[in-house]
Amino acid sequence: MKKQNIVILVIIAAAVIVAGTAYQHQRQKAQDIVDDSTVRTVVTQFGTTIQKVSLSAPDALDQIANNYVPYASSSLIKSWQANRSFAPGRGLSSPWPSNINITAVTKKGDGSYVVQGMVSEVTSQEVAHGGVAAEFPVTITLSKYQGQWLMTGYSAGVETSFAPKTPTTTQ
Repeated sequence: MKKQNIVILVIIAAAVIVAGTAYQHQRQKAQDIVDDSTVRTVVTQFGTTIQKVSLSAPDALDQIANNYVPYASSSLIKSWQANRSFAPGRGLSSPWPSNINITAVTKKGDGSYVVQGMVSEVTSQEVAHGGVAAEFPVTITLSKYQGQWLMTGYSAGVETSFAPKTPTTTQ
């Protein structure tokens, strides 16, 4: 009878461990889905904010701080302020950054995320008729600080320009 009780206890313990592991796995999977969605939202919102920052303006340092605080870590903001040539924003009056199209999101082993995307730039021509004047790739790293996803790294690639669209007329 003792052996039978031990076997039953071992089976129950194994079942509890398996159920706990499955529950934890499902919980982590659900959290990963939420985090992925949040990271995408942060990058998308940041992509619409970068057009508000004029890097050539006299108050560019303040614009960087004021506009990027919800999206970037303080150390990243400080590095952009120290060297505006690496900061995202409007370099010239035209074209200007319009948005970031996300192409890939990867979760790293340390829990951070790396987002690959393309920054689309437009002029008044593209605003009126559609299209993109230029684009360039970006790699953005995000980490979670006090429950908030913030960018901790931003690297922009080489810009590709496109021929302007000419409006077509149909008769």
